Amino acid sequence: MFPLLVANAQMARFYTTEFSLPNSKVNHLYQDSRGFVWISTENGLACFDGRDFQTFRYRRDKTDALASDLVLSMFEDSRGTLWTGTSMGLQVFDPDSRSFRLIDLQDPEDPGSTQHISSILEVKSGNGGSELWVATSQHGIYILDPLTHRTKEARRGLLNRNLPSPFVYTLFQDSRGWVWIAGETGGLSVVEGETMQIQDIMLDPQTVIRDFEEDPSSGNILIATMNGLYVYQAATRSIALSNDPEGKRCKAYSLLYSKTAQKVGERIFLVGTEANGLSVYDMDADKLRRANIPSVQQDISRWKVHSLMEDNQGNIWIGAFQTGLLVIPRSMYGFEYTRVDYGSVSSIVRDPGGRLPVDWY
Repeated sequence: MFPLLVANAQMARFYTTEFSLPNSKVNHLYQDSRGFVWISTENGLACFDGRDFQTFRYRRDKTDALASDLVLSMFEDSRGTLWTGTSMGLQVFDPDSRSFRLIDLQDPEDPGSTQHISSILEVKSGNGGSELWVATSQHGIYILDPLTHRTKEARRGLLNRNLPSPFVYTLFQDSRGWVWIAGETGGLSVVEGETMQIQDIMLDPQTVIRDFEEDPSSGNILIATMNGLYVYQAATRSIALSNDPEGKRCKAYSLLYSKTAQKVGERIFLVGTEANGLSVYDMDADKLRRANIPSVQQDISRWKVHSLMEDNQGNIWIGAFQTGLLVIPRSMYGFEYTRVDYGSVSSIVRDPGGRLPVDWY
Protein backbone atom coordinates (compact mmCIF):
# COMPACT_ATOMS: atom_id res chain seq x y z
CA MET A 1 0.00 0.00 0.00
CA PHE A 2 1.31 3.41 -0.93
CA PRO A 3 0.76 6.65 1.03
CA LEU A 4 -0.73 9.44 -1.09
CA LEU A 5 0.92 12.82 -1.67
CA VAL A 6 -1.72 15.45 -0.96
CA ALA A 7 -1.41 19.10 -0.71
CA ASN A 8 -0.78 21.71 1.80
CA ALA A 9 1.52 24.15 -0.03
CA GLN A 10 5.01 25.46 0.51
CA MET A 11 5.59 27.19 3.82
CA ALA A 12 4.56 30.83 3.93
CA ARG A 13 7.25 33.46 4.49
CA PHE A 14 6.85 35.89 7.39
CA TYR A 15 8.75 39.20 7.55
CA THR A 16 9.04 41.53 10.52
CA THR A 17 11.40 44.31 11.56
CA GLU A 18 13.89 41.56 12.46
CA PHE A 19 14.13 40.80 8.71
CA SER A 20 14.73 44.42 7.59
CA LEU A 21 11.07 45.40 7.25
CA PRO A 22 11.13 49.10 8.26
CA ASN A 23 8.02 48.88 10.42
CA SER A 24 5.43 46.29 11.44
CA LYS A 25 2.55 48.69 10.80
CA VAL A 26 1.89 47.90 7.12
CA ASN A 27 -0.54 50.25 5.36
CA HIS A 28 -0.36 49.26 1.70
CA LEU A 29 1.19 46.72 -0.69
CA TYR A 30 1.90 47.27 -4.37
CA GLN A 31 3.88 45.52 -7.14
CA ASP A 32 5.23 47.61 -10.02
CA SER A 33 5.73 46.53 -13.65
CA ARG A 34 9.35 45.51 -12.99
CA GLY A 35 8.27 43.07 -10.30
CA PHE A 36 9.41 45.03 -7.25
CA VAL A 37 7.03 44.95 -4.29
CA TRP A 38 6.53 48.19 -2.36
CA ILE A 39 5.50 48.10 1.29
CA SER A 40 4.11 51.36 2.69
CA THR A 41 4.45 51.54 6.47
CA GLU A 42 4.12 53.95 9.38
CA ASN A 43 7.91 54.34 9.48
CA GLY A 44 9.19 54.39 5.92
CA LEU A 45 8.78 52.80 2.49
CA ALA A 46 10.35 49.44 1.64
CA CYS A 47 11.14 47.99 -1.79
CA PHE A 48 11.49 44.19 -1.95
CA ASP A 49 13.42 42.67 -4.86
CA GLY A 50 12.62 39.05 -4.05
CA ARG A 51 15.45 38.67 -1.57
CA ASP A 52 16.21 41.93 0.23
CA PHE A 53 14.39 45.03 1.44
CA GLN A 54 15.64 48.50 0.59
CA THR A 55 14.21 51.08 2.94
CA PHE A 56 13.53 54.74 2.16
CA ARG A 57 12.99 57.23 4.97
CA TYR A 58 12.57 60.95 5.53
CA ARG A 59 15.79 62.91 5.94
CA ARG A 60 15.74 66.52 7.01
CA ASP A 61 19.00 67.28 5.19
CA LYS A 62 17.92 65.86 1.79
CA THR A 63 15.35 67.46 -0.50
CA ASP A 64 15.16 64.34 -2.67
CA ALA A 65 14.35 61.96 0.20
CA LEU A 66 10.96 60.65 1.24
CA ALA A 67 8.74 63.55 2.35
CA SER A 68 7.52 61.71 5.43
CA ASP A 69 8.03 58.37 7.14
CA LEU A 70 4.27 57.88 7.23
CA VAL A 71 3.57 56.33 3.81
CA LEU A 72 0.03 55.45 2.77
CA SER A 73 0.25 54.39 -0.87
CA MET A 74 2.40 53.58 -3.89
CA PHE A 75 1.13 53.54 -7.47
CA GLU A 76 2.53 53.14 -11.00
CA ASP A 77 0.65 54.78 -13.86
CA SER A 78 0.43 53.51 -17.45
CA ARG A 79 3.49 55.57 -18.42
CA GLY A 80 5.63 53.82 -15.81
CA THR A 81 5.73 56.76 -13.40
CA LEU A 82 5.89 55.69 -9.75
CA TRP A 83 3.84 57.87 -7.42
CA THR A 84 4.23 57.87 -3.63
CA GLY A 85 1.58 59.11 -1.21
CA THR A 86 2.80 60.30 2.19
CA SER A 87 1.40 62.31 5.08
CA MET A 88 3.40 65.29 3.80
CA GLY A 89 2.47 65.26 0.15
CA LEU A 90 2.66 63.51 -3.22
CA GLN A 91 6.01 62.47 -4.69
CA VAL A 92 7.39 60.90 -7.87
CA PHE A 93 10.07 58.25 -7.45
CA ASP A 94 13.00 58.04 -9.88
CA PRO A 95 14.18 54.39 -9.97
CA ASP A 96 17.50 55.32 -11.60
CA SER A 97 18.64 57.84 -9.00
CA ARG A 98 16.58 56.22 -6.21
CA SER A 99 15.29 59.67 -5.31
CA PHE A 100 11.93 61.39 -4.77
CA ARG A 101 10.54 64.63 -6.16
CA LEU A 102 7.75 66.49 -4.40
CA ILE A 103 4.77 67.50 -6.56
CA ASP A 104 3.30 70.94 -5.92
CA LEU A 105 -0.46 70.39 -5.96
CA GLN A 106 -1.03 74.14 -6.27
CA ASP A 107 -4.15 74.46 -4.17
CA PRO A 108 -5.44 78.04 -4.78
CA GLU A 109 -7.92 77.72 -1.92
CA ASP A 110 -5.20 76.87 0.60
CA PRO A 111 -1.77 78.08 -0.57
CA GLY A 112 1.15 76.53 1.24
CA SER A 113 -0.93 73.70 2.65
CA THR A 114 0.44 70.20 3.10
CA GLN A 115 -1.59 67.32 1.70
CA HIS A 116 -1.99 63.99 3.49
CA ILE A 117 -2.23 61.55 0.56
CA SER A 118 -4.50 58.58 1.24
CA SER A 119 -5.02 56.96 -2.19
CA ILE A 120 -3.77 57.29 -5.79
CA LEU A 121 -5.62 56.08 -8.90
CA GLU A 122 -5.20 56.46 -12.65
CA VAL A 123 -8.71 57.04 -13.98
CA LYS A 124 -9.04 55.93 -17.58
CA SER A 125 -11.52 57.36 -20.06
CA GLY A 126 -13.21 55.81 -23.06
CA ASN A 127 -11.05 57.69 -25.58
CA GLY A 128 -7.84 56.11 -24.30
CA GLY A 129 -6.81 59.05 -22.17
CA SER A 130 -6.36 59.12 -18.43
CA GLU A 131 -6.03 61.35 -15.38
CA LEU A 132 -4.36 60.85 -12.03
CA TRP A 133 -6.77 61.18 -9.11
CA VAL A 134 -5.10 61.83 -5.77
CA ALA A 135 -7.24 61.44 -2.66
CA THR A 136 -6.33 63.39 0.47
CA SER A 137 -7.39 63.73 4.05
CA GLN A 138 -8.97 67.20 4.38
CA HIS A 139 -8.47 68.56 0.84
CA GLY A 140 -10.68 66.26 -1.22
CA ILE A 141 -9.35 64.89 -4.52
CA TYR A 142 -6.76 66.47 -6.81
CA ILE A 143 -6.85 65.69 -10.52
CA LEU A 144 -3.52 65.76 -12.38
CA ASP A 145 -2.38 65.43 -15.95
CA PRO A 146 -0.14 62.34 -15.67
CA LEU A 147 2.20 63.69 -18.36
CA THR A 148 2.70 67.29 -17.20
CA HIS A 149 1.94 66.62 -13.51
CA ARG A 150 -0.17 69.80 -13.44
CA THR A 151 -3.49 69.98 -11.60
CA LYS A 152 -6.79 70.36 -13.46
CA GLU A 153 -8.59 72.84 -11.23
CA ALA A 154 -11.85 73.03 -13.19
CA ARG A 155 -12.25 69.25 -13.21
CA ARG A 156 -11.25 69.06 -9.56
CA GLY A 157 -13.82 71.64 -8.55
CA LEU A 158 -16.57 69.77 -10.39
CA LEU A 159 -15.65 66.52 -8.67
CA ASN A 160 -15.17 67.83 -5.14
CA ARG A 161 -18.64 69.39 -5.05
CA ASN A 162 -20.05 65.86 -5.06
CA LEU A 163 -17.81 64.26 -2.45
CA PRO A 164 -19.28 62.89 0.78
CA SER A 165 -16.44 64.62 2.65
CA PRO A 166 -13.12 66.36 1.91
CA PHE A 167 -11.57 63.59 4.01
CA VAL A 168 -11.25 60.81 1.43
CA TYR A 169 -10.05 57.34 2.38
CA THR A 170 -9.85 55.34 -0.86
CA LEU A 171 -10.60 55.30 -4.60
CA PHE A 172 -11.55 52.44 -6.93
CA GLN A 173 -12.47 52.37 -10.65
CA ASP A 174 -14.62 49.50 -11.92
CA SER A 175 -14.93 48.04 -15.43
CA ARG A 176 -17.77 50.46 -16.27
CA GLY A 177 -15.49 53.44 -15.73
CA TRP A 178 -17.22 54.41 -12.49
CA VAL A 179 -15.05 55.69 -9.66
CA TRP A 180 -16.07 54.63 -6.17
CA ILE A 181 -15.06 57.17 -3.51
CA ALA A 182 -15.14 56.41 0.21
CA GLY A 183 -14.90 58.99 2.98
CA GLU A 184 -12.64 58.43 5.98
CA THR A 185 -15.43 58.28 8.54
CA GLY A 186 -18.30 57.27 6.28
CA GLY A 187 -20.01 58.23 3.07
CA LEU A 188 -19.94 56.97 -0.49
CA SER A 189 -19.94 58.73 -3.84
CA VAL A 190 -19.89 57.02 -7.24
CA VAL A 191 -19.14 59.06 -10.36
CA GLU A 192 -18.46 58.28 -14.01
CA GLY A 193 -14.76 59.02 -14.37
CA GLU A 194 -14.88 60.87 -17.68
CA THR A 195 -18.14 62.84 -17.46
CA MET A 196 -18.25 63.24 -13.66
CA GLN A 197 -21.89 62.15 -13.78
CA ILE A 198 -23.09 61.04 -10.35
CA GLN A 199 -24.48 57.50 -10.16
CA ASP A 200 -27.63 56.95 -8.12
CA ILE A 201 -26.10 54.48 -5.65
CA MET A 202 -27.00 54.93 -2.03
CA LEU A 203 -25.46 53.66 1.21
CA ASP A 204 -25.97 54.75 4.80
CA PRO A 205 -23.53 57.68 5.29
CA GLN A 206 -22.55 56.25 8.69
CA THR A 207 -21.15 53.12 7.02
CA VAL A 208 -17.33 53.28 7.16
CA ILE A 209 -15.92 51.85 3.92
CA ARG A 210 -12.39 50.52 3.74
CA ASP A 211 -12.07 48.78 0.34
CA PHE A 212 -13.77 47.79 -2.93
CA GLU A 213 -13.28 44.84 -5.29
CA GLU A 214 -15.11 43.82 -8.47
CA ASP A 215 -16.33 40.41 -9.55
CA PRO A 216 -15.14 40.26 -13.18
CA SER A 217 -17.88 37.87 -14.31
CA SER A 218 -20.91 39.86 -13.08
CA GLY A 219 -19.67 43.40 -12.51
CA ASN A 220 -20.90 43.19 -8.91
CA ILE A 221 -18.84 45.17 -6.39
CA LEU A 222 -17.89 43.78 -3.00
CA ILE A 223 -17.58 46.53 -0.40
CA ALA A 224 -15.55 46.05 2.77
CA THR A 225 -16.83 48.13 5.66
CA MET A 226 -16.41 48.29 9.41
CA ASN A 227 -20.12 47.46 9.51
CA GLY A 228 -20.03 44.22 7.52
CA LEU A 229 -19.75 43.12 3.89
CA TYR A 230 -21.96 44.79 1.30
CA VAL A 231 -22.52 43.81 -2.33
CA TYR A 232 -23.52 46.15 -5.15
CA GLN A 233 -25.67 44.11 -7.54
CA ALA A 234 -25.06 45.39 -11.07
CA ALA A 235 -28.31 43.87 -12.39
CA THR A 236 -30.51 45.75 -9.92
CA ARG A 237 -28.19 48.75 -9.29
CA SER A 238 -28.64 48.32 -5.55
CA ILE A 239 -26.46 47.69 -2.49
CA ALA A 240 -27.33 45.16 0.19
CA LEU A 241 -25.68 43.91 3.35
CA SER A 242 -24.63 40.26 3.32
CA ASN A 243 -27.25 37.88 4.76
CA ASP A 244 -24.54 35.66 6.20
CA PRO A 245 -24.23 36.16 9.99
CA GLU A 246 -20.44 36.36 9.77
CA GLY A 247 -20.66 38.69 6.80
CA LYS A 248 -22.98 41.01 8.70
CA ARG A 249 -20.83 41.43 11.77
CA CYS A 250 -17.30 41.32 10.37
CA LYS A 251 -15.13 44.43 10.33
CA ALA A 252 -13.80 44.08 6.80
CA TYR A 253 -10.71 46.13 5.97
CA SER A 254 -9.20 44.82 2.72
CA LEU A 255 -10.32 42.74 -0.27
CA LEU A 256 -8.72 40.66 -3.01
CA TYR A 257 -10.25 38.79 -5.93
CA SER A 258 -7.53 36.21 -6.36
CA LYS A 259 -7.27 34.16 -9.55
CA THR A 260 -5.17 31.68 -7.60
CA ALA A 261 -7.86 31.14 -4.96
CA GLN A 262 -10.74 30.48 -7.39
CA LYS A 263 -12.51 27.15 -7.35
CA VAL A 264 -14.87 25.67 -9.93
CA GLY A 265 -18.39 26.98 -9.40
CA GLU A 266 -17.34 29.62 -6.87
CA ARG A 267 -16.43 33.29 -6.96
CA ILE A 268 -13.94 33.66 -4.14
CA PHE A 269 -12.72 36.84 -2.46
CA LEU A 270 -10.14 37.09 0.28
CA VAL A 271 -11.27 39.39 3.07
CA GLY A 272 -8.84 40.99 5.49
CA THR A 273 -10.49 41.93 8.75
CA GLU A 274 -9.77 44.21 11.67
CA ALA A 275 -8.44 41.95 14.46
CA ASN A 276 -9.97 38.72 13.07
CA GLY A 277 -7.38 37.70 10.52
CA LEU A 278 -8.14 36.49 7.01
CA SER A 279 -11.48 35.19 5.75
CA VAL A 280 -12.85 33.86 2.46
CA TYR A 281 -16.09 35.12 0.92
CA ASP A 282 -18.07 33.13 -1.65
CA MET A 283 -20.18 35.70 -3.51
CA ASP A 284 -22.50 33.15 -5.15
CA ALA A 285 -23.33 31.45 -1.87
CA ASP A 286 -23.11 34.67 0.19
CA LYS A 287 -20.96 32.88 2.77
CA LEU A 288 -18.01 34.18 4.77
CA ARG A 289 -15.72 31.66 6.45
CA ARG A 290 -12.37 31.73 8.18
CA ALA A 291 -9.47 31.07 5.79
CA ASN A 292 -7.74 27.74 6.37
CA ILE A 293 -4.16 27.93 5.12
CA PRO A 294 -2.10 24.92 6.24
CA SER A 295 1.14 26.46 4.96
CA VAL A 296 0.89 29.31 7.50
CA GLN A 297 2.58 28.42 10.78
CA GLN A 298 1.66 31.66 12.55
CA ASP A 299 -1.63 32.20 14.35
CA ILE A 300 -3.24 34.86 12.17
CA SER A 301 -6.70 34.65 13.73
CA ARG A 302 -6.36 38.05 15.44
CA TRP A 303 -4.34 39.89 12.83
CA LYS A 304 -5.36 43.31 11.52
CA VAL A 305 -5.15 42.63 7.79
CA HIS A 306 -5.06 46.11 6.26
CA SER A 307 -3.71 45.21 2.82
CA LEU A 308 -3.92 42.27 0.41
CA MET A 309 -2.12 41.77 -2.89
CA GLU A 310 -1.55 39.03 -5.46
CA ASP A 311 1.79 39.35 -7.25
CA ASN A 312 2.57 38.47 -10.87
CA GLN A 313 3.46 34.91 -9.87
CA GLY A 314 0.22 34.27 -8.00
CA ASN A 315 1.67 34.60 -4.50
CA ILE A 316 -0.63 36.19 -1.92
CA TRP A 317 0.80 39.02 0.20
CA ILE A 318 -0.81 39.93 3.52
CA GLY A 319 0.00 43.23 5.19
CA ALA A 320 -0.83 42.95 8.88
CA PHE A 321 -0.93 46.20 10.83
CA GLN A 322 1.25 46.03 13.98
CA THR A 323 2.42 42.53 12.99
CA GLY A 324 4.35 42.40 9.73
CA LEU A 325 4.22 40.91 6.25
CA LEU A 326 3.16 37.38 5.26
CA VAL A 327 3.71 35.88 1.79
CA ILE A 328 1.79 32.73 0.87
CA PRO A 329 3.49 31.06 -2.13
CA ARG A 330 1.47 29.74 -5.02
CA SER A 331 1.88 25.99 -5.54
CA MET A 332 4.28 25.27 -8.38
CA TYR A 333 3.07 23.50 -11.53
CA GLY A 334 -0.34 22.80 -10.02
CA PHE A 335 1.15 20.71 -7.19
CA GLU A 336 1.03 21.44 -3.52
CA TYR A 337 3.35 19.96 -0.96
CA THR A 338 3.09 18.04 2.26
CA ARG A 339 5.59 16.76 4.77
CA VAL A 340 6.46 13.04 4.79
CA ASP A 341 7.75 12.01 8.20
CA TYR A 342 9.07 8.59 7.23
CA GLY A 343 11.04 7.08 4.38
CA SER A 344 12.43 8.58 1.18
CA VAL A 345 10.51 9.11 -2.08
CA SER A 346 11.89 6.96 -4.93
CA SER A 347 9.22 7.38 -7.63
CA ILE A 348 5.87 8.98 -8.46
CA VAL A 349 3.32 7.91 -11.08
CA ARG A 350 -0.26 9.00 -11.70
CA ASP A 351 -2.83 6.22 -11.27
CA PRO A 352 -6.00 5.84 -13.43
CA GLY A 353 -8.00 7.78 -10.86
CA GLY A 354 -5.78 10.84 -11.22
CA ARG A 355 -4.10 10.33 -7.83
CA LEU A 356 -0.35 10.34 -7.26
CA PRO A 357 0.83 7.23 -5.37
CA VAL A 358 4.31 7.74 -3.96
CA ASP A 359 6.76 4.84 -3.79
CA TRP A 360 8.96 5.22 -0.75
CA TYR A 361 11.55 3.21 1.14
